[in-house]
Amino acid sequence: MIWGSFMWGKCGPLVILPKGHLNGRKYVDILEEHLLDFWMEQSEERGYVVFQEDISPVHTYKFAKQWRESMDIESLEWPPNSPDLNLIEHVWYILKISIQKMAVRPRTVPDLVKAIQKTWNEFDEDILNKLVESLPNRLADVIKVKGGNTKY
Repeated sequence: MIWGSFMWGKCGPLVILPKGHLNGRKYVDILEEHLLDFWMEQSEERGYVVFQEDISPVHTYKFAKQWRESMDIESLEWPPNSPDLNLIEHVWYILKISIQKMAVRPRTVPDLVKAIQKTWNEFDEDILNKLVESLPNRLADVIKVKGGNTKY
């Protein structure tokens, strides 16, 4: 399992989690250990930053909500059944395809971890920017089709 973040022009932290179940407490640990410093730096640099995450149970866990509120991390409101809005899913797809296209594919877990980290660190900034730019259109399309499927 992988957790990662990105924003306009920049990949944020990437965390490759050990095998096992991710619960709300572990999710808050990830946010605290990996997201918080990045969030604070970007908020200071850019001013207003909104955190986007879907409605996975670990994201909506009461403790996670309380933690985000205590850190003044504003989250984008997320409608149910809205995979069209989840930009990180496109990043995961591109990451997967990039690794599959490697001349020498990873054959062990440590090699896969290295390949994921290398690909993440070299991720094309233009792709991230296009994804972020697409969000207003995605939101408008989801509203237009009243939560139904869109081209995204």
